[in-house]
Amino acid sequence: MRGIHKARTVGRASPGKRSMSIKLLLVRTDGKENQYIHPITDAPLGILSLSAIIKRDLPGEVDVRIRDLRLKGYGATEFRREILEWRPDVVGVSALSAEAERTADLARLIKEASPETAVIVGGPYPSATPTECLEATGADAVFRGESEASLCSWLRRRLDGKSADDVPGLAMRDAQGRPFLTDLPESFEDVDSFPMPDWEAIDVRDYFSGYSMNVFTAHRRYASIMTSRGCPYQCVYCHRFFGRKVRFRDLSAVLEEMGLLYHKYGVREFQICDDTFNIDTERVIEFCQMLKESEMRVYLSFPNGLRGDLLTEEVLDALKDVGAYMIVFPIESASPRIQKLIKKNLNLEKVTRMIRYANSRGIITKGYFMLGFVTETEEEIRQTVDMALSLPLLHVSFFTVIPQKNTELYEITKKHDPEFDLWDNTQYYGHSPSYTQKMGIPLPKIQRWAFVRFYFFSTRLPRLLWRFPRRIHFLTRFFSLGLRAFMGMR
Repeated sequence: MRGIHKARTVGRASPGKRSMSIKLLLVRTDGKENQYIHPITDAPLGILSLSAIIKRDLPGEVDVRIRDLRLKGYGATEFRREILEWRPDVVGVSALSAEAERTADLARLIKEASPETAVIVGGPYPSATPTECLEATGADAVFRGESEASLCSWLRRRLDGKSADDVPGLAMRDAQGRPFLTDLPESFEDVDSFPMPDWEAIDVRDYFSGYSMNVFTAHRRYASIMTSRGCPYQCVYCHRFFGRKVRFRDLSAVLEEMGLLYHKYGVREFQICDDTFNIDTERVIEFCQMLKESEMRVYLSFPNGLRGDLLTEEVLDALKDVGAYMIVFPIESASPRIQKLIKKNLNLEKVTRMIRYANSRGIITKGYFMLGFVTETEEEIRQTVDMALSLPLLHVSFFTVIPQKNTELYEITKKHDPEFDLWDNTQYYGHSPSYTQKMGIPLPKIQRWAFVRFYFFSTRLPRLLWRFPRRIHFLTRFFSLGLRAFMGMR
């Protein structure tokens, strides 16, 4: 980036002066990333992982608390009161790119309430746009990529009163206030070196009544887990937060975590949020066998989706046998040209077969589709909608394409439309990016009509209701959230 350079920085702690301990408050932002859909309130796995590794590696030196601002009954007033009463030395904020504005608001609130408190930011937002995040939030440091090691190193330097300008994965300011980046951190090869996420740091029950990534849950007591990090594919719309190399957790550790949540907290549904859970077919089969032998009776779902052209009938049978009730198929586009443009390169014929087989096994099949890629014609958009209508899918999401900064899709979009501005809108429903407007494509109208045709011009809704384990829960959320989304499409 222009103007970014390596330089020495002045740390907050004086060299040679050691603090006895640090009070660290880890915060999950309450960004209203889309006013027309539900605010996702899954347990914050990122900061739970950070909390666990800090407690292991800096015992007695860092006092960690977790605060999730998405939970009901905890707003800005309560957050400010906690800052004033506890007086944390450091507040670390975890944020998505769509939560940029809210993250800046929180940083200002923290500094106004406690000017001496250091503010740091991590997550997809600073990873994608580190210097922009640094400047917009006024943070003391922002963290890029996986931050378990870099945060521990940064805290250790602070405890020892030393500079952190050589800690990998940071964006900071030098003595003259100029931003600079340190080297990127290396991906962790051995994810089993991490402890289990710090589930003890939260009340798991707080999340039972929230909105999951699936929106609907088969059981009230649910939790999200990850069994791997990374994805080998090159889809141009992805930030690749965890990198392209897939690193698997040992399945014994995964089952141990599931056992804790199952026996101690009564969790009965697990939403597996890996980017590519089924990249290794043999591992999926082994996972299913181990889960079956554990005698835990659970529901399974995959809100991030499974790679449909890697699925087999054997894998679907094994998943169904251990409680898989819903599988998401991220298809994105029915156009071969768009599949090539976005480097998804999905085998649509194989995906179609797997959707039909999963449906025949009684699994709720959900499709993810993205409408409005740059250069995409109205005919190609309608081709995608028609594909969704032709498949035995029972649930669907038609998303507006929002090219995020520092993705290949953003660069492709800017090349074709130099005037494109991400901040024209950041909503995934009911808006037309500037390039679709220029092409005269009525994207919100197409999106709205696609939902109507999918759910109400077929027998899908009654069939979905028949298969769903919690029917009143499903109907309540389907109509309340669906109406909000539908009314927002203009």
